Amino acid sequence: LYWVLNGLLDGARKATYLASPQHYGKAFSFGYLVALYHLADHQTLVDRLQMIDQINQIGFLSFVVGCILFWLVTWSLYGLRSATVAVILFSFSPMMLELGTSGHQILPASALLFAGALCLLAPVTGLRQLLLDIVGFIVLLAALTTRAEIVLAFPFLVLARSDFESWPRFLKCAAIRSIVPIFAYAAFSLLKRFYIDSIH
Repeated sequence: LYWVLNGLLDGARKATYLASPQHYGKAFSFGYLVALYHLADHQTLVDRLQMIDQINQIGFLSFVVGCILFWLVTWSLYGLRSATVAVILFSFSPMMLELGTSGHQILPASALLFAGALCLLAPVTGLRQLLLDIVGFIVLLAALTTRAEIVLAFPFLVLARSDFESWPRFLKCAAIRSIVPIFAYAAFSLLKRFYIDSIH
């Protein structure tokens, strides 16, 4: 986070923004950097203490929202009791209690992942499913550009509501559920290659 902060400050102070050579993690969290450059005012972007406070606030808010969305996802899949136990264990675990106030980019990325999961795992069909798939694609793309490691959680999106009655049914269901996550990652890769990698 120290290097992320230094890159943001350098980019704002020199008006080089993403082209700042001091940016850490530009290749795998460029959406987070772009969002801060566009949403934070210039006075905040050039002030170290204000930026630290801004990053920590984003992290804590993302942690709270992410826990709520995680609870909703697990409730829709496993019921109220399981969801409540899971979110308590998740949010009050030693790692999350420390990470939740750190301002790390994985926090907003996780919140976006759970929001995308709500869309993709909703038990709907037809036009509603298509609309939720489109929204889920956009949200997953935002999650990937916030912190690309979130792709490691994509198998959950494929397996959570898969049909395990037989191998053919499972493979068909998993293939269909893989479409949106695969397209989201492909879009992320294209953005990185043709936009981010060309910035010097």
